[in-house]
Amino acid sequence: MRKLLFLSLIIAMLFFAIPPVQAQPPAKYETQVNVTNVSNVNGTITLRFFRQNGTELAPITKPIKAYETIYFTSFAGVSNFDGSMVIESDVPLASMGMLASKNSAGNYTGYAGYIGVSGGANKVFLPLLMNQNYGYSTYFYIQNTTSSAISATVTYSNGKVTNIPSIKPYASYKIDNRGMAGLPKDFSAIVTTSGAVAVAVVEYNDGPGNQLYSYNGFVAGTTKPIFPMINENNYGYWTSANIQNAGTVATTVTMKYTPTEVGTACTETITIPPGAKRDFATYAFAFPTSWAPYTVSSTCKNGERFIGSAAVITNSANQPLVGIVNQINNTIDPNKGAALMSQNPAAATDTIVFPFVQQWVGPWNWWTSMTVINVSGSTIPKNDIVCTIKGTGPGGAVTKTLKNPTALPNNSGWLHQFYNDRTPMPNGFLGGAICKSTSGKQLVGTLNILAHNAGLQVDSLAVYEGIAP
Repeated sequence: MRKLLFLSLIIAMLFFAIPPVQAQPPAKYETQVNVTNVSNVNGTITLRFFRQNGTELAPITKPIKAYETIYFTSFAGVSNFDGSMVIESDVPLASMGMLASKNSAGNYTGYAGYIGVSGGANKVFLPLLMNQNYGYSTYFYIQNTTSSAISATVTYSNGKVTNIPSIKPYASYKIDNRGMAGLPKDFSAIVTTSGAVAVAVVEYNDGPGNQLYSYNGFVAGTTKPIFPMINENNYGYWTSANIQNAGTVATTVTMKYTPTEVGTACTETITIPPGAKRDFATYAFAFPTSWAPYTVSSTCKNGERFIGSAAVITNSANQPLVGIVNQINNTIDPNKGAALMSQNPAAATDTIVFPFVQQWVGPWNWWTSMTVINVSGSTIPKNDIVCTIKGTGPGGAVTKTLKNPTALPNNSGWLHQFYNDRTPMPNGFLGGAICKSTSGKQLVGTLNILAHNAGLQVDSLAVYEGIAP
C-alpha cells in the first residue's frame, strides 16, 4: 500500500518582487526537505511537485534504506517553484522541511522548520496570524490532500471571511495577510473545506529584523495541551504561548508554568472567546499585565528569568484548544526566532522521530538539541528510551544509540545537545534519530536547530516537533 506525506510549503529558487520601501519582507525563499525511513526494511520514495495551478512537475524517485534519512537540499529540474509536495513511499516515513529566506543581495537571513503530515482534514485551526504586527506578518498555504478539486473558506477571528472557489488536486493556495484589508494586527483563523487539506503557516519580519517562523495548522484540539518550551527573560529571549479556542463557547483557561532550569512555578488565567486566541506567558513574564488588551490573572513574577514548560490545568468549558509558542530574541542575540506547536498527550505514541539531526556541520557550525518528553502519566525508568541515530560523518556511515541517563517523571524531559565534540556523535554528523520507549510509554519531543557562527544578522534558530510515525 502506497503511503503519502504532504508538505504544503515548498519553494525552490523563487524570487519575489519587493516594493521600494524601507520595511521589506524576504526577497527569496528556498526549501530543504529531509525524509526518514522509520522501518527496518529498504524502500522507495517518490517526490511529486505541484504548482498552485495544479500543474505537476517531473517527479524524483530514490531508494531509501532502513532507518535512513535523506537530505534534499535541492530538487533536480525544479526551479522558480512555489507550491506543494506529495511524498509517496512503500515504507512508513517521517519528514520535515527547512524554509530559508534570503535578501535581495542573495544572503541568507532566516530559517524555519515545519513537519510533513500524513493526511488532511476538512477543518484546520490557525492559532496565530499577523498583519504588520510590529513588523510581523504571515502567509499560509492550504494544500488539497485529495485527488479531486475542492473549495475552501477562511474565517478569521474578527469575522472577516475569504472564499476560495477551487484548489486543484494535491496543489496549494497561498494567502498573504500582509496589508489585507479588514484584519487587525494579530488574530487567528479557521479553515473549512469541501475536502481534506493540510495547512502550513509562515511568520516573517518585514520590519527591522530577519526572524522567520513556521508551523502546521491543527486538525484537532485537546482540552489540556502542553507546551514543552517556555523561555522567558533569558539572555534576551522571551516566548508567547498563543492559545486558540477551537470550540463553540468561551472558556476560562489556567496555564501552569513549571521550571526545569530556573524560575518559580506559577499560574496564569485568561478567558478565551470561541474561535479567538489569547497570548499566555507574554504578560505573565515579559510585559506588564496592564498592557494586555484583556484581563490577565497571574501569579508569575514579571521580569523573572524562567526556563521550563507549561501545561493547561483547567479549562472551564472543556473546549478543544490549540497553541503556538513563539520564541524571540531581539536584544542580546537579535534576529533569532522560532515557532513550536503545542502537544497533545493523548495523541502520543511510544516512538518519536527526528528527521533532522546535525552536529557541528559546515562553516557556520550547525548543531541541534533534542528533547524527549515523558507524557505517559507515570515515571519512565533510566535507559528505557533508546534513540537510534543514523547518518553520515566525515568518515562515512555512522550509527549510534543514546539512552535516557536518568529516570523521567511524568511531563519531564531528557535533553541531549549535539554540540561541538559532544559524544557519541562525531562533528560533521548529518542524519536523523528514532527514539522508542522499550516499555511502551508515551513520548513527545522537540528539536532545536542553531548555527553557532551564523552571526547576529541571521535568524539561524529553527525548531520542529518530534513526529509520531
